[in-house]
Amino acid sequence: MKILVVDDSAYNRQVLTELLASLGFVTSVSSAVDGVDAFNQVMKTGPDLIVLDLEMPNMDGFTFLRLLRRYRSTPVIVVSGLEYEPDGLKAVSLGADGFVPKPSMAPSKRLSLVRDELVKSINAVVSALPRTTHKFGGHGCAGHKGLASTGPGVEAIVIGASTGGPKAVSRIVSMLPGELPFAVIVTLHIPGWVTESFINRLREALAVGSSIEVRRARDSEAIKSGCVTVTPGGYHIGFERRGADIVTTLNKGTPKEGCAPSIDRMFSSAASVWGNSLVGVIMTGMGNDGQKGVVDIKEQGGYVIAESERSSAIFSMPESAISTGRVDEILTAGEIGEWIYENRSVPCAG
Repeated sequence: MKILVVDDSAYNRQVLTELLASLGFVTSVSSAVDGVDAFNQVMKTGPDLIVLDLEMPNMDGFTFLRLLRRYRSTPVIVVSGLEYEPDGLKAVSLGADGFVPKPSMAPSKRLSLVRDELVKSINAVVSALPRTTHKFGGHGCAGHKGLASTGPGVEAIVIGASTGGPKAVSRIVSMLPGELPFAVIVTLHIPGWVTESFINRLREALAVGSSIEVRRARDSEAIKSGCVTVTPGGYHIGFERRGADIVTTLNKGTPKEGCAPSIDRMFSSAASVWGNSLVGVIMTGMGNDGQKGVVDIKEQGGYVIAESERSSAIFSMPESAISTGRVDEILTAGEIGEWIYENRSVPCAG
């Protein structure tokens, strides 16, 4: 595995280079002093992973990410002294795969303390790659349990994610079958202004020739199979049966409510209308949003998948769901995509 370290601090470059070079799966570590230097090296040498600072002269990390994503899908882990909100979220929305904050209470010599978090993030990036395109080895998951052979077919899959979610969900969407026999609804903890760029990212992730539509959720609009619907940032999504249709309801969130959109609210509402034809997927993120919702899905006979710690940028949300004892399977992001593809025509568990 070839890694490129991008940081304007010579000391930080040295510490990170020595830290990464000590890892058994790393074959080489090169460095760049700013975004311009980094982009030139990426185009010439093609590293397998980039470790990126955000605050740099000439070209900062945000600009570098925007430019990089036009030409390369190289995984990027941000290591920055900036506070996670909103700068970390912005970096993730621009295509970063993970965020490791530098120690905030001390000078850069304490950078070595981020070793464990950085290694965890690297492992998460590697593990999240689909096994068919896995470049770096690693440990595969045990065979999927799959769905039960009785009961109605899957009608909807609801996916909830937060930190690290844009890349993880994009990876899943890239693995969807060209003709989708059910609906997919995605709720991500993102601000409203990021919604359209995230939708565009999902559209770009679709396989060539795919007939899948990716759209923004709108109030009172019918949910349909063959479509990926994205909840707009700042709104809560729900579902109602109106005649033969299931339609979305959107309600603007308030500061007192916490996360808007809420994964719990989406899961619970979806469970009430789809019952045992629903699959819920809880992915990477901080906090416990989705914990109550997975219980509601199971109580209505649905099926629940949680993302593995091996591929989660932040494991808090999947872990809180797993702690309920109501999760059916624990899979990496890449394996979730495989699972959906393999079970696209299999009846849902009751």
